[in-house]
Amino acid sequence: MIKKENYVQISGWMISELNLSGNELIAYALIHGFSQDGKSVFRGSLSYMQEWLNCGSRQTVIKTVKSLVEKNFIEKRILYKDNEIIGCEYWTVISRNKDCKTMQGGGPKNGLPLVQKLDHPGLKNGLGGSPNSRHNILNSNSSDTATVAAIKAATDRIFGENFFDYEFPSKAAEFLSSQNIDDIDSYLEFIKGKSSEKKARSPRGFAYKIFFQTDIAEEFRKRQWQLILEKEKAEKRKYEEEKRRMECPACGERFSSMHSNSCPKCEFQVSDFCNAEKIARHKKYMSLSETMRKKYDEEFMGFKGDIPMLRRLSYFASPQGTDERRKFIAALDKKYGIDEGG
Repeated sequence: MIKKENYVQISGWMISELNLSGNELIAYALIHGFSQDGKSVFRGSLSYMQEWLNCGSRQTVIKTVKSLVEKNFIEKRILYKDNEIIGCEYWTVISRNKDCKTMQGGGPKNGLPLVQKLDHPGLKNGLGGSPNSRHNILNSNSSDTATVAAIKAATDRIFGENFFDYEFPSKAAEFLSSQNIDDIDSYLEFIKGKSSEKKARSPRGFAYKIFFQTDIAEEFRKRQWQLILEKEKAEKRKYEEEKRRMECPACGERFSSMHSNSCPKCEFQVSDFCNAEKIARHKKYMSLSETMRKKYDEEFMGFKGDIPMLRRLSYFASPQGTDERRKFIAALDKKYGIDEGG
């Protein structure tokens, strides 16, 4: 609850230099009041911020603070304990600038202390008491918090639980956002691979260091782009191969015509794929049991078996041989029930 002696100091540069107004101006002045000494931070709860903005919606507070972060006017750190988010702390960017005194006016005025004490802290576990700690995370409903949590979970999974310090997830979220990297797992695996290759004395320190290097991030992006290109090429090859494949009209088998003149499954000739009569006949042949097909093939191959192969082929090419062979096949088809009437 805001006490009578609490105050927010709005300086002229907040309006003239930062062009702030409304809720953003009050929120910024409030955070700056707690962090302007360059060391302290604001750890106020969502309810405390809501009182100062005099608004009925928590979402308004979240939206206001998020806007100030995106404009790079304030910075935030998400706090963890036992792998759970317990709150956030904020400070103004200018408060960490050594040359900020000229804009701030040189120090305290009107007898007011440079940094206030927070009457309603809002963090637990040694960071200030609050009976309702769930409302202390100013950004608890934002996508930023979800991203940080995802990075924390991915880091624990890939590197091991609590491999880096508690500040790593929030710093990593900001860095990955600035580098337009959204594949968290792949980047962490990439960093882990780099660390393994280096065989550094301090794998943790080395991994932490290279994680935030822009040249490493650029190398990762190029690698990912190369993987995308390779995947596209592979898909294109697969597509082209699929275009060259044909489907046997007799048994439905798909195969490449570049490697065979007949179906590899049922041996139906590619040259007959458009012949409806031969397709229907071959389907009936394929419907026979394996034993019956074997007997059919033995009788078929036995036709004129007493004639040597070369003479047989020459005979079948003659009008007499062609006619005799046609009659033999018709009789054989009738016998096994695969003729048009069978």
